[in-house]
Amino acid sequence: MTSAAINSHSAIDQYSSAYSLVLTAVAGLLFFPGLGARDFWAPGEPIYGEVIRVMFEKNNWLVPMLNGQLYADKPILYFWLALVTAKLAGGVNEWTVRLPAALGGLGLVLMTYQFGKIFFDRQTGFLAGLTLATTSRVFWESRFLRLDTLLAFFLWAGFFCFLKAWLKEADKRLFLLAYFCFALATLTKGPIGLALPGLAIVICVAMTGRWQDIKQMRPIAGLIVMVAVLAPWLLLVHLRDEDQWITDFIWIHNVQNYALRPIGHVRPFYYYLYNLPPDFLPWTVLVPGALVFYYPWKARLREPVTLALFCWFAAIFLFFTASKSKIAYYLLPLLPSLALLIASYLRALLSGTELNGVHWRCTAALSYFLSCSLLAGGIALPFIIHRMEPGLFGWVLPMALVLIAGSGGMMVFLGQRIMHSFLGSFIALLVGASLVSSLGVLPYLDRYKSPRPVGEFVKNHASSAASVYVFQSTMSDFNYYAQREKIPVIGSKVELAKLREANAQLYLLIKDKDLNDVGPRQNYDIVTEQRVGERKWYLLRAPAKVS
Repeated sequence: MTSAAINSHSAIDQYSSAYSLVLTAVAGLLFFPGLGARDFWAPGEPIYGEVIRVMFEKNNWLVPMLNGQLYADKPILYFWLALVTAKLAGGVNEWTVRLPAALGGLGLVLMTYQFGKIFFDRQTGFLAGLTLATTSRVFWESRFLRLDTLLAFFLWAGFFCFLKAWLKEADKRLFLLAYFCFALATLTKGPIGLALPGLAIVICVAMTGRWQDIKQMRPIAGLIVMVAVLAPWLLLVHLRDEDQWITDFIWIHNVQNYALRPIGHVRPFYYYLYNLPPDFLPWTVLVPGALVFYYPWKARLREPVTLALFCWFAAIFLFFTASKSKIAYYLLPLLPSLALLIASYLRALLSGTELNGVHWRCTAALSYFLSCSLLAGGIALPFIIHRMEPGLFGWVLPMALVLIAGSGGMMVFLGQRIMHSFLGSFIALLVGASLVSSLGVLPYLDRYKSPRPVGEFVKNHASSAASVYVFQSTMSDFNYYAQREKIPVIGSKVELAKLREANAQLYLLIKDKDLNDVGPRQNYDIVTEQRVGERKWYLLRAPAKVS
């Protein structure tokens, strides 16, 4: 073994008793700084923020509401967690409602470490946690107001407990804990909390032929556990005469959206083939080398844990590929299995004995390409930003320094084949870049993504008695910052004309593409305009008609 390999082992082993603390610190630096520093970005975040704001103000812990109507898109668990955070903090804001997502990301990283530690070894678990925490998708979803990190945590925790009870023949009560986690996943985002692990387990049992093990998995007791978790809230919704929520959620947002008539996001069947690689960046560059290293794959799949991870990956990938509605972040729950693949490969590279062969040449070439790209980006970024966005220049300088220093270290250590130092430089670069982004770059981008300016303009300039409407839009992105529980939707020019005939002064929120659909420009005053995401929005004022 080379001296570099010995140093690598010592650097890893001396922290073996504190792996979880190191991972917590790294994930904490990635997910939590500046969590509330930027506004809610449209589309999406302002909707969840408004649901939670209304529930908080009305002290309603049972049924989500949005724009004066039932919000049947998602179940209740994330909203409960955000409400608890808001109660403890004294109010709803960007930080309190994003905190459960960040905690979900942290839990997912630590659970991946536990998975690797139990089924492989401590070092593999640690490397898997580092890999997962620094992937682009996990980093972003842990800082964004969405439910998917929490969903992924419950699913992955349940799968871990299930495999530990089954493959390690541990305490069979772990099966019940697995079913409990799957029920919490269902309470977070719906039936996929049961469908995804169920499909993965069925595939795994079928591929191993161990059908006789189904009895020991305690399915009847598991069903009782899941009913005990899910039934109380659903029963309370029923007793509140809100059965329409259950009907809309199950039929429209699950059955219909999955297989029949999607609400949106209709993508081709190969959508995830080109979206998964960017979501796993920057570690995608190690995947080809890892696949070569583990060839022949058939022999590897004879290992029960490797087969289980393959089934987990395949079940989630195929399930969402079969859906008519596709969004990139749906694949978040399968990323831990990829992280473990890369971690096992990194463990072999860090040993110093595998720095040769086709797999190493592939990995070295792609790693050099990544390092050179980061170096070039660090050099070019200040010049590009100075020309295109001078206001961001103060934050781009430290970003450029991080990229140049980190990528330079990566190239030097890669050339010397000191892999633990290469990895350390890479992680330091990713953490440094994320801190600069979180504290400065992302908040700066509010001016392009936030509905706050328009919403607060409505709040400050339209009296509470004034009527405010939105034209042909189902996205309630302005309610939160306008502090209006309801901004009714006007569906057509005819409907708008009827409102104007009522001699009522009204304000109208409208996208640029719809501006010509509401009649002559002289009939309205443009009060303000603002770009929100990919669209420019206008606030129009239609003066009351004189009789």
